Amino acid sequence: MLAVETIEFRHGNQANHQPAALQNVSFVVQEPQIVALLGLSGAGKSTLIRCLNGALVPQRGRILFQGVNLHRSPRWRRHCQHRMGTIYQNHALVQRQTVRQNVLKAFVSTRPWLTSFLPPGSGLQKQALAMLGLVGLQEQADQRVDRLSGGQQQRVGIARALANHPALVLADEPVASLDPQTGEAVLELLRRLQRRLGLMAIISLHQPHQARAIADRIIGIRAGAVVFDSPSHAVDQGLLKALYASSPAKNQQGSG
Repeated sequence: MLAVETIEFRHGNQANHQPAALQNVSFVVQEPQIVALLGLSGAGKSTLIRCLNGALVPQRGRILFQGVNLHRSPRWRRHCQHRMGTIYQNHALVQRQTVRQNVLKAFVSTRPWLTSFLPPGSGLQKQALAMLGLVGLQEQADQRVDRLSGGQQQRVGIARALANHPALVLADEPVASLDPQTGEAVLELLRRLQRRLGLMAIISLHQPHQARAIADRIIGIRAGAVVFDSPSHAVDQGLLKALYASSPAKNQQGSG
């Protein structure tokens, strides 16, 4: 369902001589599973997530989603984005709106233009509530987001990402802003939902123990390149040492 073929991405223009944020990255995901992207901050994980969800366009290589080039045309890219759900590190929620209103925002881009200005109908309301039920927040549906804890806000983000029944879920450091206990609970929730819904999920993480706990497969990324691609149980200290060993500073312009 997803094939990444030798993609390269550089921030800015090609003449700025910046090191590539991603270089010759290739991998294939053919079945519902959790793939963890593991590496240091600045390794290129966030850049890769943004390429996968269509927010960034690689200068070289291609990304095939459901057998077709993601960037074949703007219209096709938007179609693919409707089949994806993205979970963000900072939750990316409207703080002054309710939990339900934030989840309903997932449907804005999928509704016909003439109806997008009207309040969501009962069908979408029920769908939003069903998603909140999956993450244990149905009773908080009409509570303002800014009154929730960080972990609850990330659960709202997960519900919104799942609202359109995506084939692919992408999560960019989803627990980096949470305390360890809350982060573990959020990762466990993601794993349960992935199994229950039969999703393909790609999640970027910093910590090896988190990747081993949640993922079926781990792709190690260092300086924009794939260092290893292995089943999680096969990722040993030797692979981790190669991934996390000190290296010359690399200007990634904030890409994780």
